Amino acid sequence: MVHLRYLSLENFMNIESLELEFHHNQVVVVHGDNGSGKTAMLSAIALALLGYRKGDTYKDFIRVGQETSHVVLDVLYRGEPLNIDIIISNNKYDTPLTRRITYKNSTYVNSECTAFLKSLDIEYLEHVMFLFQKDNSIVDLKPGERAKLLKKLFRFEFEEQVQELKNRLACEQQRQLEATIRLEEASKLKFEEQALLTPIDVSRELIEIQRLEAIIEKAASFDQKALDTIQESLDREKSKLARYKALLKQHQADVADKIAAFEAFKNLKEPAIVEIISPEIAQAIKKDEENYRSIVLQRELLQSELKQLTSQLETSKTGVCYACGNTIGEEHVQTLEHKIAQVSKNLVSIEEKEKELKEIIIQKTAEYEARLTFEQKAQEARKAYDIQKATYSTYEISISQATKLIEGIAVEIDNCTKEIQRLEALREENKEAYVLLAEADKAQKSKQELAKKVAEAQKIEIVNAEREQNNIAIRKQAAEHEKLLKELSNTVAEASTSVATLKKALDIFETEFPNFIILRTCSHVEAYINEFIRKIFPYMKVKLLQSRSGVDFFYTVNECEGAWLPVKMASGAQSAILALAWRVAIAKLYGVSTLLLDEVDAEATDENSKYIYEFISSLTMFDQIIVISHRKEAIKTIADLADSVVCYEVENGVYTQVLDPEDLD
Repeated sequence: MVHLRYLSLENFMNIESLELEFHHNQVVVVHGDNGSGKTAMLSAIALALLGYRKGDTYKDFIRVGQETSHVVLDVLYRGEPLNIDIIISNNKYDTPLTRRITYKNSTYVNSECTAFLKSLDIEYLEHVMFLFQKDNSIVDLKPGERAKLLKKLFRFEFEEQVQELKNRLACEQQRQLEATIRLEEASKLKFEEQALLTPIDVSRELIEIQRLEAIIEKAASFDQKALDTIQESLDREKSKLARYKALLKQHQADVADKIAAFEAFKNLKEPAIVEIISPEIAQAIKKDEENYRSIVLQRELLQSELKQLTSQLETSKTGVCYACGNTIGEEHVQTLEHKIAQVSKNLVSIEEKEKELKEIIIQKTAEYEARLTFEQKAQEARKAYDIQKATYSTYEISISQATKLIEGIAVEIDNCTKEIQRLEALREENKEAYVLLAEADKAQKSKQELAKKVAEAQKIEIVNAEREQNNIAIRKQAAEHEKLLKELSNTVAEASTSVATLKKALDIFETEFPNFIILRTCSHVEAYINEFIRKIFPYMKVKLLQSRSGVDFFYTVNECEGAWLPVKMASGAQSAILALAWRVAIAKLYGVSTLLLDEVDAEATDENSKYIYEFISSLTMFDQIIVISHRKEAIKTIADLADSVVCYEVENGVYTQVLDPEDLD
């Protein structure tokens, strides 16, 4: 399928420059310490074929301190030359990864390359052709993931058929859903005919309208405007007469009120002038209050002095002064008693004066309040009298003016009365016309009412005609709707049958058929793995079993004991052997003749590593094998066991061909 021919690297990882040629039926062994650059070659080939990226970005492949990296890979794919040219740039203005692929005289650039490689199924080579360092994924995979990988590798997924069935199923489900919704919505529709309105017989109304029109026509011969003018003038004069009479009555009443008030004022007695003496009384009360406060102060001083003398007397009677401790004589006591008697006498005299003066103040205050009230009422009466006098002095003039106004109103009333008599006589002359016009007015109103009834009857006739037409259309729609319901019911039934059929077919292509093929494939893979692995470990054997969850992978180190263990229980070396055997078996089934192995012996002991190298040397079905190892024994062992072996020693990114593996230290 894929045969390597040529690889060129510039500033790739820690390799400054490298050119390698690969030949048919060749085993290439690359040795070097960790970090020396031996894995860079494998990464470059994986990048070119698979778009493999080891770090977070393709820029991680660029050698430190450089702006760009260049990878060129030539291979034979199905016997035809295929060239891949890749430039990785660290310049922020350039495209990070630029690819160019040439195959069968056609060139593909950048995004076209991904689609092209996918069309060649090269993307599956990652699980067949390459075995990266510590890649024990097949051992760590869950049964379902392992089954999915087999489907993907051997194209058991029937993606096109499954996708086509899913598309058709989705379409049929959509058609079923749409038809069901339409059927449900259509079933809700109701086609109810509109009821006709009850007709109204207006034959009598039409006859009555003709009679009323005759009355209206007869009244039209009179001058309606002239007659209305007479009536309006009569109404206006009557209204004016009513206003004049009301005004006359109002003025007459006003004159009568003023005459009565004026006569009453003439008999009113003028209030006497009262002398104002209340301020003098208030002044006298003020003086008495000042004397009263002075007497109260004297009384309080005498009370304080009496209290003090009484206290001194009580102390003196003890015979000793509390303040100085001296002896108090009887003479001093008698002096104090004499003072107390004199002060008490003065206090009684002052208290009598205080009481007498208080009663005088109370009496004068009452007299003041009474006099003040009397003076205020006298002043108010005088003020009211003066106001009435000023008001009634104008009444004679007002009465004279009102009398003249009454006389003028009487003249206007007489004029209005005469005009009303004239207009009523004129109206009497046209009495017949007024009667006929009144009848015509009533006839006009009656005609309008009857016309409404006639119009309503005509409207009912129009509505019934429209409803009859609509009912005809509704009956037609109902018939068409019944036909649509049958068609939708048939569509739903057909879509339901189609959906059930497609689901069954999808289950066959998506589950039953792939599981059957996987079952057959597992038997071949199991046989190939056991064939290869027993060349190294005769005591080991593997078993692949298909279960509901996927493909289970077991191994045993003693078939006689029947102790089958899940491959996850395998040791590091056993996992490496199982992963390598799985990859070789898959490659054989897949038809891959090139195998690239990176540190497959990393977890193995020296003894087990020798078995692994012997196993690799026995893989004669591969035209090209590249083995990368940090063990020198790998070069020596494989060189001794295999033909056409090319060995390289790698140090600091420099590849040096080793002509004689025995020369290695």
